Amino acid sequence: MNILVIGGTGLVGSYLLPQLVKSGHEVFALTRATSKIDKLQEIGARDILGDILEPQAFLKELPEKPDFIILLAMPGITPGKRIGKPEIIQLIYGRIYGNGGLFRSSTPTMRPMLL
Repeated sequence: MNILVIGGTGLVGSYLLPQLVKSGHEVFALTRATSKIDKLQEIGARDILGDILEPQAFLKELPEKPDFIILLAMPGITPGKRIGKPEIIQLIYGRIYGNGGLFRSSTPTMRPMLL
């Protein structure tokens, strides 16, 4: 299965990526930092350099459409600041399906997604 992990170099992603690769999945991991590319490659994930806030800049780097997307990144969230579930849903939906979003031409039912 082709899996795109957004936020794969963060706390949760750094534990999840090796398990996905070890399970035999083709894993693509989005990172903003060139300094993390070597680590991703050592794990066995394919690195995609980009920023979730500018999806059109990195979507062409994906060799195939992912079968599954795991969204671990939460841009726009200030660490330590509490926000409610409605704000989180609005943020995620806007980043993924909104104008200029990651999959603006897709519908939520087209790709399984873990948020």
